[in-house]
Amino acid sequence: MFLKIYKNIFCLSSAIFLGVFLFPIFAFASATDGTILSPDKYAWGENVGWVNFAADHGDVHVTDTGLSGYIWDSVYGWINLNPLHGGVKNDSSGNLSGKAWSAGTGFIDFTGVTIDPSGRFTGIAQGPLFGRLNFDC
Repeated sequence: MFLKIYKNIFCLSSAIFLGVFLFPIFAFASATDGTILSPDKYAWGENVGWVNFAADHGDVHVTDTGLSGYIWDSVYGWINLNPLHGGVKNDSSGNLSGKAWSAGTGFIDFTGVTIDPSGRFTGIAQGPLFGRLNFDC
């Protein structure tokens, strides 16, 4: 009986060793994490002017599952890309959906905005007070 238990413990510890040290391929977070390039950091808002996606302290990150951080609009201030009851999602093919949040304008819907393989955003995000945010300018 003791030998069988020891054998099972040995097999279990061997499996854990192999899984952790020899095959550390399993990742639960996105391997793709990008930031906005400084020369290409603006989108045009019809009611707010230029919106900065690489503002100081905005810490915007783009992953294959969504966007996080804050963008800056000089009219209404900070816009949260990943608020508690929303968030801009990425379907891992570059098709965005979901909503960002601005305290001054409410939710801004990113459905219809896409990111091409080279990282270029296209399309229009929009909100009732915010208006249309055009990435094709």
